Amino acid sequence: MHCFRLGGHRLEIERASLIVESPRFIIGSGVVALGPYSDRVQHERFVLETAGSVDWFSTVEVDEFRFDVESGLLRGVALRVPEHTVSAGRCAEGLTQVEELRGAPRLIDIANFQVPSTASRLFEQGALMCLTEGSDQGSKDPVWVNIAPGLSLLIVGGDYAGWRLKDAASALEDSDNHPPRAEIDDELVRGLEEYLELTSFPYSDRIFDADLGVREKLEGISQRLRVDVGENRRREILVAQIDRLIMDWY
Repeated sequence: MHCFRLGGHRLEIERASLIVESPRFIIGSGVVALGPYSDRVQHERFVLETAGSVDWFSTVEVDEFRFDVESGLLRGVALRVPEHTVSAGRCAEGLTQVEELRGAPRLIDIANFQVPSTASRLFEQGALMCLTEGSDQGSKDPVWVNIAPGLSLLIVGGDYAGWRLKDAASALEDSDNHPPRAEIDDELVRGLEEYLELTSFPYSDRIFDADLGVREKLEGISQRLRVDVGENRRREILVAQIDRLIMDWY
């Protein structure tokens, strides 16, 4: 049985278990979530009924990993998307050609703790990958653990080292709702990649300074996505997020 450490606590992979819920990339919050997140009341109830990592009362950014208090099995996550990027190249290639397991992490000793958010991100071939500090500087026995459809945790040297959301555009959401899956076109994937680049550091600082060059690029993405938008809910979500960003800072 595969084991790993998360926030200083030991977990094992239950191969017979898998979260069937699809993850949501809540673009406005910059969070990938499994379980209730956008609805404050439901989220608070969920946290109180589970154990693990939570960002309440934390002075640093913390990712949520919530486990069933009886079985110890993972029930939900809320993973922040960091602002800083890491170049793809060898890093992406090295982490995509490794073993992938399927199963649900189980917390061996029920406890509350904190897991710092990942430090950097990259977007490669439609997948969003977020890594902990130093996890891209070589690896020892890396393995991916697929915990839910399209969402995997990266384990390096027996420690949690990040996560990956495949086909990130297909998971775009603005709430806890699960609308019917729409066909994901190349323009949407390209638009999401450009949006993530423009909202990464140091572009994010230029947005806060109302840089008109960045605004022009954001508007260009929005205009392209509005063409033949039809019933593509994911395109609408990304367009609405870009519009809110422009309204808030320009």
